[in-house]
Amino acid sequence: TCGAEPHGVQIDHGAFLVDRTDVSCPGANSVYNLHSAGRVQRSNLVGRVWWVGEDAGDEMIVETTWMHGGLLDERGTLELRNSIVTGAPLVLDLAGTSSVLENNVFRAIPGCAIDGASTFMQVRNDAFFQVGRRFCGPDASDGGNLDVDCQHVDPQNGDWRLQPGSPCIDAGNPGSDPDVDGSRNDIGVHGGPMTQSGGW
Repeated sequence: TCGAEPHGVQIDHGAFLVDRTDVSCPGANSVYNLHSAGRVQRSNLVGRVWWVGEDAGDEMIVETTWMHGGLLDERGTLELRNSIVTGAPLVLDLAGTSSVLENNVFRAIPGCAIDGASTFMQVRNDAFFQVGRRFCGPDASDGGNLDVDCQHVDPQNGDWRLQPGSPCIDAGNPGSDPDVDGSRNDIGVHGGPMTQSGGW
């Protein structure tokens, strides 16, 4: 937890890996990343993820992670896959031109779920539920996205597994790596070859 600190995890320059980490910083930053490139995976983060890249060449990959509090990406290329964003938007401000957002869930976000007015981004096979708008900004692709409730088992208590019959089963990008069982990628943190529930 944050306690008196403004950030739960602070990274300054260099490479990093945040793996299987639970951080609770409501109203603050769960992760603050300054001029670093790396990966966040299999984590549960309460509080904004704030990333300040040095330039568009810096890349941050976020996979199979729940973020409650949104994400702010300044001057870096973001790859967000098989993750869940709740409570606040994902904002790309002067981010890299190859940012990719696929197989994610955006849920319970007032206004725009994704705000990328100053950048181009590929937004594909994401699920949007209880959001004001999918995204703001004229330069976003929009392929295979769904306006559906993924029917998670118990989202109030952090159980993001998909119930049988969920419209998000086998609804990920068909070009993505398959699920652990070899089927098409599911949307959310339990989809893809390496998930919160296995495959590593």
